[in-house]
Amino acid sequence: MNDQQTRVLVVDAGVRHAIDVVRSLGKRGIHVESVVKAGKPAASYSRYLAQAHVFPLDSNDMEPSIAFLEKLARQNRYDAIIAAGLDGFRILSCGLERLSAHAAVPVSPWPLFAIAEDKADTTLFGERVGVPTPITYYPDGPDDLERFRDIPYPVVVKARRGQGHYAYAGSFAELRDVVYPQICGEVADQMAEGVYPILQEFIVGKAHGFYALMNHGDVVAYFMHERIHEVPPTGGPSAMAKSFYDEELIAVGARMLRELKWHGVAMVEFKKDEKDGQYKLIEINPKFWGSLGLSIATGVDFPYLLTQMAVDGDARPVEMPRTPVTYQWLSMDIAHSIAIKKPLQWLGFVLRGTPNDFRLADPMPNVMLLAQGAKDVLGGKRKVHSTGAAVAAGEKAGERA
Repeated sequence: MNDQQTRVLVVDAGVRHAIDVVRSLGKRGIHVESVVKAGKPAASYSRYLAQAHVFPLDSNDMEPSIAFLEKLARQNRYDAIIAAGLDGFRILSCGLERLSAHAAVPVSPWPLFAIAEDKADTTLFGERVGVPTPITYYPDGPDDLERFRDIPYPVVVKARRGQGHYAYAGSFAELRDVVYPQICGEVADQMAEGVYPILQEFIVGKAHGFYALMNHGDVVAYFMHERIHEVPPTGGPSAMAKSFYDEELIAVGARMLRELKWHGVAMVEFKKDEKDGQYKLIEINPKFWGSLGLSIATGVDFPYLLTQMAVDGDARPVEMPRTPVTYQWLSMDIAHSIAIKKPLQWLGFVLRGTPNDFRLADPMPNVMLLAQGAKDVLGGKRKVHSTGAAVAAGEKAGERA
């Protein structure tokens, strides 16, 4: 691949880690354009972005988005079309056949993608291929909860699709009266389809992620991390994480993606159960992950490798470093510090020289992230606390000790 002559379109570039994707490609001289749903999100301020196109991408009604991307690809002759956010990956997967006529599109076909983005189907698939999973229950809606009165609590209530729709229930009463109605209310579109939130046992243990780039079921590159700070602290996107190497995690993570015959990038999330020491499958993120910057910082540059694989048909395998590297996302770690009532904790890590996502050569995306983060917290759009926070407080305190 000749970087200086390569043209890439990044779809759904309104998410935070789109900044990492744009920087990864643009700093190598690759011509990078993006598609965003509205406005001018943080990645659109990057010096490495040539042009941002605005279109109301809708993963619930994908035909207009696919048609728009087809037209854009015909006009601009991209070598590859990749995505940053989940909606973008859904649209590319659904429109794979049509879009592949105009550019390389390195995503899995829709039947595989549908399994990976559905937390119930992911869990059932993991059980079938021998990957340990949390005990999981599948209510047929709110009226079916009485069947689960006597299961062990606490449990985690999760919407089957999407991100951020989860909460903890410490008792059956809390499940029935507070938490399950809350999650159902957040996913009315899924409820209308008869796709109801699931219940999973609460696994006490640290969260670990296995990231991979797959070429039709073969591992091209991989990376692992463990979270140090999250937002909200009871479980959510990483605010600080460190690279982490474990052969057992490689084995279970790679098994999931090999068995799926996965193509493209994905993150498989696990928690290491303190009861039996096993990695328990939490979910698959069939997309680039929020902690993408950590892997890039240590030399495993997934956006570039994905583009190389798309354009050339394969990419040179990259081994992840064994030496742990800690990485901080400034806007998220500020939110974490506020959530744990230590509002200046984030600054201590900066002063100690912990690598973070701020780039002097490309500062505006980070400035916009900080501004938007403050606006979201003050406006109530971003959770820094989670329903059922007391359930997990003991575990989180132990992890930080």
